Amino acid sequence: MNTAEVYVEGGWQDEWPTGFCGNKAIPRYLWKHIGTIPQLAKRIVDGKIDNNDLAVEKLVVDLPTKSITESSEFIVDSTWSALGLKPACKTNAFYGKVIGEAFPTYSLKTQVPVADLFPAYRETADAVDYVLYSGDEPRVAVSVKTAANARSKTFKAIAPAFTESGLPYLIFDEKKDTLESKVVQKINEALLTDVFAEYVLSEETAGVTERSVNSFGSGYMIKVKFADNRSYDYACYDEIKLGDIVYVGGAKRGCRGMVVAVLKEIRRESAEDPAFNALVPVETILKIEK
Repeated sequence: MNTAEVYVEGGWQDEWPTGFCGNKAIPRYLWKHIGTIPQLAKRIVDGKIDNNDLAVEKLVVDLPTKSITESSEFIVDSTWSALGLKPACKTNAFYGKVIGEAFPTYSLKTQVPVADLFPAYRETADAVDYVLYSGDEPRVAVSVKTAANARSKTFKAIAPAFTESGLPYLIFDEKKDTLESKVVQKINEALLTDVFAEYVLSEETAGVTERSVNSFGSGYMIKVKFADNRSYDYACYDEIKLGDIVYVGGAKRGCRGMVVAVLKEIRRESAEDPAFNALVPVETILKIEK
C-alpha cells in the first residue's frame, strides 16, 4: 500500500491486463487512508488524471463447458465518466457551448465557409464549424471530427487551406477531446500563438519587465508550454494570467515558457510546508508591457 497518487500492484489480480493495453495499462488506485478517497474521486472527475481512451479486455468464461461465452473491449473515456463498450462522444453542440462560454470577449461564428476566410481559395471543402473573431479579424478556427466526416475528402480539404495562412486551425475529435478544460487550453494556446513565437521561440526581451515570485502563500496550479511544444504543470504562489512568460525550476530551469492554462487555486502556508513539495515552483514572471 502506498499514499502515492498511483500505485500498481504486481499481481495479475491488481492491475489491468497489459497484453491488450500495451504500455498504456490502466493502474488500480490503492489508498492507505479511507479519508483520501473523496480527494481521488474529485481529481478524477475534475480531469486532473489524464489518460485518453484507454482500453481493457473483458472475458467471460463458462466454467462447466470451459468456453469463452463473451469477449468485449471496454473503454474508459478521457473524462473518466463512463465505462462502456465505446468511448463517450461529444456532440457538436458541446464544443459550441464550451467555446462560447470560455471566450465571451470574442464573437463566435458557426459553419463559416472556407472561402469567407480565404477569398482566393477555390477548392471544395466543408465549412469550418467554429471561428472566433476579434472584431472583424478571425483569430482561431475549429472543426469537429466525427464518425461521419472522418473519411470525407471535403472535410480533409479544410486543413490545407490554413497551411500558409497563419490563422490557427484546430481539429477536435468527438471521441477523444471530451474534456472541457483541454478544449479551452488548446484554443488559449492558439490565441497566444504570437506571444509564444515572439517571447518563447525567439526569446525576445524588448517590452517586458522581469520580477521574481513568491514561494508560498495563495497561488495557482498552472500549465506552462515550452519551445519544444511540451507542457508541464507548476505551482505559482503569485498573481498569474494566461500568456504570461515565465522561468521555472526543475528540469526546465533556465528555459522560458508561456502560461497556457490556469488550472486551480492552491495555497502553501510557508516555505517549509510539505503540501506541494512535489511541485516545482515558477521562479520568475516576465510581464509583457507592450
